[in-house]
Amino acid sequence: QRMQQKHAMLSLIQEEEIKTLNQTHEEQKKELIEDGVYEIMMEKYRLMQLQSEGDRQLEKIATQMKIDVELVGVESGLTVQRIQDETKLETEKLREQSVADSNVEVAKAKAEVDVIYADGHLESAKNIAKAEKVAFEAEGISAPLNRKQNDHITFIHKLRAQQALAENDKVVITGTGGGNLANALLQA
Repeated sequence: QRMQQKHAMLSLIQEEEIKTLNQTHEEQKKELIEDGVYEIMMEKYRLMQLQSEGDRQLEKIATQMKIDVELVGVESGLTVQRIQDETKLETEKLREQSVADSNVEVAKAKAEVDVIYADGHLESAKNIAKAEKVAFEAEGISAPLNRKQNDHITFIHKLRAQQALAENDKVVITGTGGGNLANALLQA
């Protein structure tokens, strides 16, 4: 019976130890589960922080990329504007140079025309002077002859006028000293 008691005692102690051990294991298990849940929560929190940091980095990269793209666009626009301005300036220079060159050519042509015109006027003046000299010389030679011709023409006109008067029956010619007798004849 003692052995049985000892055995029962040992069994009871063992059961108690098993129970205690099971309780300890359960408590350790609960602690480990709680620690695991805490670790999971901490890892989830770290993961959320990393995701948030990753999202922030992605947003930062996207923003920087957008800024870089806009900067490239602005630089391209400025480059295009600069090229357009340079082209416009060069075109304006060429146009002004063309206008200046054409004005020079027009001035040269006008000068040449003026020289030719002046030469023509000079030659014309020389020819007119020669013609007038010849005319004056001819008039100098013909002047006495013309005077004689004019005197003769005047004489002929006087003769014709006297002949016309002589042929007119209504005309009475008296001298300058006819006096009253001539007047009486004319009134009758």
